[in-house]
Amino acid sequence: MLKSLIIDAFKKGEKHLKNQGIASPTNTAISEFLSTFLTDDFKTPISSKTLRNYYKSAQDSSERDISISRADVIQSLCEFLNYESFKDYSIQHRLNETTSNRFIKSKTYWVIGGVAIGCIVLLFLFFYNKTEPRLMVWDIDHYKEVKLDLELYDLKDLKYYKQERIDHFKKVLPDCNYAFFNDDGSVKIWYGKNRAKQLEYFTDLGLHPETGKTLKPITKYMIKTHICE
Repeated sequence: MLKSLIIDAFKKGEKHLKNQGIASPTNTAISEFLSTFLTDDFKTPISSKTLRNYYKSAQDSSERDISISRADVIQSLCEFLNYESFKDYSIQHRLNETTSNRFIKSKTYWVIGGVAIGCIVLLFLFFYNKTEPRLMVWDIDHYKEVKLDLELYDLKDLKYYKQERIDHFKKVLPDCNYAFFNDDGSVKIWYGKNRAKQLEYFTDLGLHPETGKTLKPITKYMIKTHICE
């Protein structure tokens, strides 16, 4: 099960870096991100080289499972994946495997139809979109759509319009009673520091509107030490 744990951690790390704008993150980049995250957020120092070695062993099909000698590393990887403990991770992983095997055949039949519909939608959008790009700008605690007006806005502040940013990306002021996690354990709040080095909290992953740095998912440690203090 430790083999699955390290693979899942690298998958989540890869997704995080892609959301940051890195098209094809290398294993080195992912391991460095995980090393920094585990060290800074969970106070679990571990080198990126050690994480890469774990991942390399996990990818070896001849290895039934791998060995991670440090319990704190296992616990921190579980928390990174939003699980309370390795026991919780193991139970959920087995449930996911059972569900996946049960529905894999039915999903296959929908793939061809889904691809065809997707192609039709893409073609429609390609011919429908106007040549003038849609833009948005950060306004105190949310993004709003604006026209290209360099007398009102600095060019560096303008971003290409994204509906999901308009709908879901907001700055909030959570207190100790805030619902930080979904029912499945996934996070609902991300955080980062503004130019004044003050912590700010947002309702979706992405880049901080002021600094452009990648936001981090909230953790119980951060909630305890910075919000419920």
